[in-house]
Amino acid sequence: MINFDLGESQFIKRQEFIVVLNGIASCYAESLGSSKLLENDEEKIRDWLVYDYLLENEFREKYNLENYIFEAEPKHLGGVSAYIDIKVLNAKNFKNLKTDYFVVECKRLDGGKSLNRKYVTEGMNRFVIEEKYSSHYGLNAMIGFIVKDFSPLQNLNSISLLMKSEKNEIINNTIFNSSDSIFSQCNLNSNFSYSYNSKHKLAITKTDLELFHLMFNYSKLIVKKPKTKSKALKK
Repeated sequence: MINFDLGESQFIKRQEFIVVLNGIASCYAESLGSSKLLENDEEKIRDWLVYDYLLENEFREKYNLENYIFEAEPKHLGGVSAYIDIKVLNAKNFKNLKTDYFVVECKRLDGGKSLNRKYVTEGMNRFVIEEKYSSHYGLNAMIGFIVKDFSPLQNLNSISLLMKSEKNEIINNTIFNSSDSIFSQCNLNSNFSYSYNSKHKLAITKTDLELFHLMFNYSKLIVKKPKTKSKALKK
């Protein structure tokens, strides 16, 4: 059985991380008013969110992010090398730059099995099974870039079922909620309804990890590919 108890210092860090995630979610809400059209490309969506919003002083001040440094795709060194989608550092806490930061992994989702599988094998597994990223605080996050409109909660349930049916190793390192799902809703604030979490025991170090999942629906901003015309039938 996996126990998941927060100590006092862990509770304080969790509150700090929630402030960060609230700020990111608020920047996402701001970005929905953009007239910019996005390519269906994970890195380009991420870079736009980071550069135009998370690094923009107007939004950093507005959403209490002034004390945080956001880096897009820096390399994690030590152990298994890997590139981090978004690295979040507290500018006032530089005690150990090798480990003292939060990690946000980004993945596209379209409601289909292929991208759902990648959300697990190239996302969650990197935290829980492979431990490619630092989980120094026992807190990290993932952002699902929704590129085709669907119900986020229903799709997370589909991901949970997919993990079970394919007997992914992460199943043995996870606390299930009362609905027998990996994901639980955890509304970060009243203005953003699509935040969830999952709780795990890391496979190698055997430490606890709470992984937040934010679903950002960019489907209306994604450039639609033109439909190809079918060739005329030969007479």
